This record gives sequence, C-alpha cells and structure tokens, in this order.
Amino acid sequence: MINKVRKNNKSGFTIIETLVAISVLLIALAGPLTIASKGLYSSYYSRDEVTAFYLAQEGIEYFRNLRDANSLAGQSWDNHFSECSGKCRIDVTNNNPANSGITSCASDTNTLPGFSCNRLNLDTNNIYDYSTGTSTNFTREITVKTIPNGTNPVVEYQITSTVSWVSPLPNHSITLSEDLTKWQN
Repeated sequence: MINKVRKNNKSGFTIIETLVAISVLLIALAGPLTIASKGLYSSYYSRDEVTAFYLAQEGIEYFRNLRDANSLAGQSWDNHFSECSGKCRIDVTNNNPANSGITSCASDTNTLPGFSCNRLNLDTNNIYDYSTGTSTNFTREITVKTIPNGTNPVVEYQITSTVSWVSPLPNHSITLSEDLTKWQN
C-alpha cells in the first residue's frame, strides 16, 4: 500500500493546474505589454504633435514675413493677404516676390477626409511642401480675416493656421492664431 501512494505522488499536473498556471503567466505578461504598447503610441503621438505645432507656427510666420517683405519692398504691408480669402495653403519654398505662394484650397484633391487643403509632402531634405516628396498625414489650412476696428483707420488681420493629422485614433489638430497689423510707417 505504501508503494501505491508513492506511485500516485509521481503523477504529473492535472489539466486544471496547468490552465491556472498558464492564466497566471498570461496575466503577468499582459500588464507590461499593454504599458509598452501605450508608451509606443504616446511617443508617436508626441512626435506628430510637435511636428504639427511647428507646421502651424510656420503658417503664421509666413504671413509675418510677407508683411515685413512687403514693407521693405515699398508695397502695401498687406499686399497678397486678400489671396487667402477662405481656406488657403502656402508654399514656404517660394521666394519669388512677384508670386506670394498663397493658393486657395478650393480645387485641392489630395485632401484628408473632412479637410479642404492638400496633404503636405515631405521631401528628401525633410522639408514639408506640396510639390515634391512623399505624401504625409498632415494638412495645413490657413485663413486670413480682416478684424473690424470701428473708426480706427488701421487695418488688422487675424491669421489662423490649423494643422490636422490622421492617426490610428480620431483625427487630431492644432490651431494657432495671431493678429497682424502694420507696425512700420
């Protein structure tokens, strides 16, 4: 009888014991894998958010530079601002003073769903533009509105630059706005 008891002790794990062990192992691995996955998503989102912020700021700076270049060239400081009635896009690589580089988004076809302007491309020099490079998930829409000043003769414009991008979760966007006025006589 003693030999029979020893034989029973040498038997392997039961199916229930094996399933419990596997379940504990899966639970122990699921937590760190979930944290790693969320961390990876957060890093991609942060990268895209920083890029979108700088692209939006570039849209504002483009009009500030246009205002200053117009003043230095002896033109009206707000020359070409009216070319951006409605939503428009800008070509920051355009340095031709005769052409502002401002284009209406009305006829754009390479847009993201729900947006008016074409997607930005990223070229081999890591410059975002509309003519060369690989299509990205970013789109930039700029609006220029005249701010009424009542009886004040100084004209003021509100420049709004919105950069939107698509990610696995809902679409995201960053909007920056600045008021520009004639600052030189």
